[in-house]
Amino acid sequence: MTQSEAGTDFSSSVLDSQTDVQAKAAKGTAYTAIASIITLCVGFLRSVLLARLLTPDDYGVVTFALFFANFFGSLTPFSLRQAFIHSDPEDEGRIAGTMLTVDVGLALARFLIIALIAPWLTSFYPQYPQLPAVLRIFFAAYILGAATGA
Repeated sequence: MTQSEAGTDFSSSVLDSQTDVQAKAAKGTAYTAIASIITLCVGFLRSVLLARLLTPDDYGVVTFALFFANFFGSLTPFSLRQAFIHSDPEDEGRIAGTMLTVDVGLALARFLIIALIAPWLTSFYPQYPQLPAVLRIFFAAYILGAATGA
C-alpha cells in the first residue's frame, strides 16, 4: 500500500465518521423537535379540558398553582440525570440509589417549602382560598414522581 492510498483510506474513514455524527445529530434534533411539538399539543389539550371541566374560579386556582409548581419544580434539577448517563457502568446501582434519594429529598424539600409559604400566598391572593390545598396536591405528586423515577 502506498502512502497516498493510506491517506485516502484515512480521509474516507474520517468522512464516514463525520457523516455518522451528522446523521445522529440530525436524528436527535428531529426527535427533540417532535417531542417539543407533542409536549405543546398535550399542554394545549390539558388546558382545553381543564377549561371545559372546571368553573372559571377553579380554573384560575389550578392555573395559578401550576405556575408555582412549574416555577419551584424548575429550581432544583441539578443535572443529576446527565451525570448518571456519564457514570461508570459498575457504579450504576449505587449511583441510581443515590439519585433516587436525592430526587425524593429535593421533592420533599419543595413540598415542605410550599406547605410553609402557601398560607402566606393566600394573604396575597385572597381570591384563591383553595390555592394552598391545590399546591400541596401538586407537590405531593412531585414526591410520587421522584419516588418512581419519573
